Amino acid sequence: EFTWGLPSTGTTPTGYEYAVTTSATPPGSGSSLSGSTFSVNTGNTLTTNTTYYIHVRSVCGTGNYSGWISKNFYTGYCVPTGNNSSYQITNIATTGATTNMTSASSGGAGYVDYSASRSVSHYAGGDFGISITTNSTTSTFYHYVWVDWNNNLSFTDANEAVIATSSYVNLFNGTIAIPAGTPLGSYKMRVAISFSGAITSCASTSGEYEDYTLTVVAPPVCMVPITPTA
Repeated sequence: EFTWGLPSTGTTPTGYEYAVTTSATPPGSGSSLSGSTFSVNTGNTLTTNTTYYIHVRSVCGTGNYSGWISKNFYTGYCVPTGNNSSYQITNIATTGATTNMTSASSGGAGYVDYSASRSVSHYAGGDFGISITTNSTTSTFYHYVWVDWNNNLSFTDANEAVIATSSYVNLFNGTIAIPAGTPLGSYKMRVAISFSGAITSCASTSGEYEDYTLTVVAPPVCMVPITPTA
């Protein structure tokens, strides 16, 4: 959703025209809009992983228009970067999930998207283990996992940073809990290591980011009992 302000001088607009295009060049004309807020999903079918531009101009009477203002946006996940190939993820493995994964890689790219081919699955209300291995036996890192629980193409909503360490370790082992009530389906999961301290889900760091798919499936009909105690 985009919002813009009234011009500070001149004639108060009676409305606006807008256009959503894949070109940075404004069009000759646009569609009418009475307010100053617009959702790009209204009346537009957008292609994922594409850069678009929203163009807006003021209407100050019949045939009287301002110049265009433009803003670009991307219909996909932000692409982070790693700025030091010496610090790499070499393996990610899960345990205790319905379907586990082991993802060995040579690393070094800074960011790799494995989400189309590598996934882990488990049910809502359950949890599973994850280990993150790097190419160094001596260097230590901050470790992160984010899951886009609402599939809105970002990892910034509440509870989407499912792992975020606050101290440096070399080999990381942790647990990912799937919130109860999470709908069945596929969710993007982003894993990262950082040699340079705390990071966000879309940053440039001395480390590496890797994307995977987390699939939420139906729980088994017959559940495993809780571990016996003496």
